[in-house]
Amino acid sequence: MFYTVSFILSLICISFTSALAINLSKTYKSTRIMTPSRVLAIGVFASAWFLLFPYYYIEVFSDISFLPRIWESVWVTVHHVIRFFVVDADFGDIQNLGVQSGMVSYTILGTILLILAPLLTFSVILSFFQNFSAYRKYLMHPNSATYVFSELNEKALALARDLKNNHPDSIIIFTDVFADNNEESFEIIERAKEIGAI
Repeated sequence: MFYTVSFILSLICISFTSALAINLSKTYKSTRIMTPSRVLAIGVFASAWFLLFPYYYIEVFSDISFLPRIWESVWVTVHHVIRFFVVDADFGDIQNLGVQSGMVSYTILGTILLILAPLLTFSVILSFFQNFSAYRKYLMHPNSATYVFSELNEKALALARDLKNNHPDSIIIFTDVFADNNEESFEIIERAKEIGAI
């Protein structure tokens, strides 16, 4: 029963956050705090926690008293979920979950989370390097003229291109730029990158 409830909570958690992340990506003028990848990462973390908790509570720490059992189960589960994200988790643990719960769906959902978590970690690392590259470009030219545009559109891009032609050492920055899921947005961002804009 505990495994079934845990599986349902895990499934609800990943389904809800996936739907929320998809909705955020469609209407992506959200705050920097609530990005689709962060929402999905939180969902994967919570879903994996719900999935793993019964195993540690019922099987691993079954011989200790109630409060220490809960305490240790909570934190060992958190540790194991973190291992999902750093590609250190063992597939054998997921198979054990399936055997202990008696549910094949436990193994399937655990495998999906085991694959999805490192992909989210990789995307965060890539975004970090993208941001680092922009900061490096800005910090390496402290005495250059800097032109900041509040948005990226055709007029701003034309003006930025003209400024870059007249002042090749200048730094062009476009703020509040979000990549929409359409070709026009992708094209204008690529054209901005061609002139070395941040």
